[in-house]
Amino acid sequence: MQLNGPHTDHEHASVSLKVLLLIFGVLLAVTLGYMVWDQNTASDATDNSAPKVKEEATTETTTTADETADWKTYTNSDYGFTLTFGELWKGYKVKSSTIDSASTITYHFTMPYSGYEASEINDKGYYPVLSVNIFTKDEYNKVENKGLLLGSNNSYVFTYGGAQDNVKALEALQADVANVASTFKLTK
Repeated sequence: MQLNGPHTDHEHASVSLKVLLLIFGVLLAVTLGYMVWDQNTASDATDNSAPKVKEEATTETTTTADETADWKTYTNSDYGFTLTFGELWKGYKVKSSTIDSASTITYHFTMPYSGYEASEINDKGYYPVLSVNIFTKDEYNKVENKGLLLGSNNSYVFTYGGAQDNVKALEALQADVANVASTFKLTK
């Protein structure tokens, strides 16, 4: 075989295949290298909204805890419960009434609202925003409209309800009823 002599078809095909494989290998290496580089330098397109919500919720909880430091606690020693009211509830009055029978008592938490007439559940100029119902266990089992459950002890079941009407001037208070209800604690 001559070193610089003519190549046979077989030798020529073998060289062409080697060149093609070399080009393919280089292209593959460049493509893979680009993909790795792109993966490491590309901006993160991951949706991080869930962790941000959790961080905000933690911040809100901390803020809410700080805000509750100035809240006032209502204590009912007759039935053994407390509720805590925030700044929105300044000036509230509590009036009790008997519903259906002597065994069902309701405490109405009312707020100043001009022009509202007096009734069994509120004084003149006060609107009932929150009601806490206290049932005996037997009475609770008989009543259809029980309200939302706050808790119970050996003697009573405690429920609550918000205002019946949506009063524009008291919307913030009406929206805060569930927050106040969440502070309910039994003391007996």
